[in-house]
Amino acid sequence: MKIDIDNMTLNQCWTYCLRMWRWIAEARKVGNKSPVSSLKHKWIADNGIDRSLFGDCFFCQYNSVREARSACGNCPAKKINKRFSCFAAGKSWNNEPIAFYAELLRLNKIRKGVKK
Repeated sequence: MKIDIDNMTLNQCWTYCLRMWRWIAEARKVGNKSPVSSLKHKWIADNGIDRSLFGDCFFCQYNSVREARSACGNCPAKKINKRFSCFAAGKSWNNEPIAFYAELLRLNKIRKGVKK
């Protein structure tokens, strides 16, 4: 898959992010104990994505192209929940990747207007 990371649409950003985190969550569920950062690197490499992906994160990349500062004002998740933090207790991308993926799925349902 060839992805133009500097010109991703918001929908593409969500799609790629969810694909990566689904793979990471599934790896953890089957007992893969590799550090999450290593799993992110592997997914990025296996999917032919340029390693210049800011923070190895599609949301961070999307934000960085739209905002010169390192603040997360254009983070796609913050567009859904202004208080979103990728380091939130119990849902940290690094410490709780399965819970983090579940949170992304929850936010994506809100984004798409899907009823429970």
